[in-house]
Amino acid sequence: MNKHYLRLIKNQIISFVKPTKRLEASYLVFVVIVVCYQIFLSFNPNLLHESTAVNSTKFSNEIANFRKNLIPKDKNYYTNKEANEVAKRYDTIQLFNFDPNTASFDDFIRLGLTEKQINSILNYREKGGEFRVKSDFGKIYTLQKAQYKILSPYITLLGSSDDFETTQDKKTEQKIEKELSKFDPNTASKEKFLKLGLTEKQINTIDNYLSKGGKFKDKNDFRKMYVISSEQYTELEPYIEILAQQTPEINKPEIKELKTEDFFAELNTASVEDLIKIKGIGKFSAQKIVEYRQQLGGFVKMEQLLEVKGVYENSYAKAKEFLSINTSKVTKININLADFKELIDHPYLEKEDVLKLLKYREKKGKFTNLNQLTEKEILPETLFQKIKPYLKI
Repeated sequence: MNKHYLRLIKNQIISFVKPTKRLEASYLVFVVIVVCYQIFLSFNPNLLHESTAVNSTKFSNEIANFRKNLIPKDKNYYTNKEANEVAKRYDTIQLFNFDPNTASFDDFIRLGLTEKQINSILNYREKGGEFRVKSDFGKIYTLQKAQYKILSPYITLLGSSDDFETTQDKKTEQKIEKELSKFDPNTASKEKFLKLGLTEKQINTIDNYLSKGGKFKDKNDFRKMYVISSEQYTELEPYIEILAQQTPEINKPEIKELKTEDFFAELNTASVEDLIKIKGIGKFSAQKIVEYRQQLGGFVKMEQLLEVKGVYENSYAKAKEFLSINTSKVTKININLADFKELIDHPYLEKEDVLKLLKYREKKGKFTNLNQLTEKEILPETLFQKIKPYLKI
C-alpha cells in the first residue's frame, strides 16, 4: 500500500517537471537562434560598438566663449551699480543745506529721500536720537552709502559739534585757559567750572543735582559725583572750599538785618537788587530767580519759585508775602512759528515733546487751538496744564 502510494507521487512529480514535446521544440529553436546570433557577431565585431572618434574641439570652443562672456567677479560691482543709479536720480534734484535734526518731511522729499528713509529718520528723532556729527546721518540703515556721499556736503548741524576740528580746538583752548583756584561746588558758576577744566556734561550733572535739593556738605560729596573721575578729583580737591554760606542766605543773621520787611516787588519785572531786599531771598537765590524767569518767559504762579535752585520752603514762605505776579508780563511761544531751539529752551519741554509737536505740525499743518496738544496725544495732560500759560496760536 505504501509503495504504491509513493510510486504514484513520484510519477506525478515527473509528469509535472518533464516538459512537453512542444516546449522542448521551443527550447531547441531558441538555442539555435542564440548560436546563430553569436556566430554573426563574431564576423561583425563593430556592429554594436561603433569606434568613431569624438571631436571635442567644437565643445571646448563653446565653453571658452561662454566663460569669456561671463561678468567678471567684482567685489564693488553692486556698490558701483548703486552709485550710478543714485547719481542718475540726483541729476535732476537741486540740493540745499539742511540740518537733519530739524529738517521737515517736505525738506527730505526735496532732498531725494524716500518715505521709508524719512520715517526712519523721524522715528530716530522721536526716540531722542540726535545727529551730532555728519557721519551720524550716514548711519541711518535705510540710507544708501552713495546717497549719503552726495548729501554729506550739504549737512549743516546747527548748535552741534559737527566740526570736529573746531570742537577739538575749543577743548584745547579750555585746557590752556584752565585756572585752578578755590571754589565752592554749591555756588560756583558755569564759567568757574569751565575754568577748572570741567566739561559741559559734568557741569549740567552738578547743576541738576543742586536743582533737586542736593548739597555738597564736604569734599567727599563732590568726589561721589559719578561724572568726576578720581584723577580729576585728586587735582581739584586742594581747591574745594565748602563755605558756610551754602545754606539759604535768609538764615544768616547779618543778612536779616539788611532786609526791609515792608518792601514789595513784582516778580516778573524785579531786578536782582530788588529781590535781594525781599525777606527770605539772598543774592544767590535772587540771581537764580531772574535766570529761571528768563528761561520760563515769566512766572504765572507763586509756587514756581520752589522750582528755582536755592529757594527752599522756609525762604519761600517768608518771601511770598512780599511778592506779586503780573501775568501780562509773561512771554508766550507761538507753537505754529517756533522752531526746535525756541521750544527746547523752555525748561518744561523735553526733546521728545518738541519732536512730536514739530512732526505733527509738518504733517497736519498749523494748530487751530492749544487743546490739540492733548487731543492728539502730543503732550500729556499734566504737562499741558503746566506749560499752557506759555503757549499761544
